[in-house]
Amino acid sequence: MSLNTVLNTKFDIFRVLEELSKTNPLFNSELEFQFYLAWKIKELYKTDKEMLKKYTKILYDEARLIEGLPVSNPTELSSLVCELLSK
Repeated sequence: MSLNTVLNTKFDIFRVLEELSKTNPLFNSELEFQFYLAWKIKELYKTDKEMLKKYTKILYDEARLIEGLPVSNPTELSSLVCELLSK
């Protein structure tokens, strides 16, 4: 799948939650996912501010994509996502 295809794909939180529930039944609702995300951000703030910057960049760029706006650096976004997925 090309980067353009990924960037032009609409983000569907319900599809993401369904996929996550297959591998991690902890996420059975959007609320649980949001709680986990907030918890992760809180923990990163305490322990790893560099990683928090990366998460923040990804979340900001994803929000722009959801609204149909361009991201400033698609290559950087792709690299950050790949980096986090590889951990």
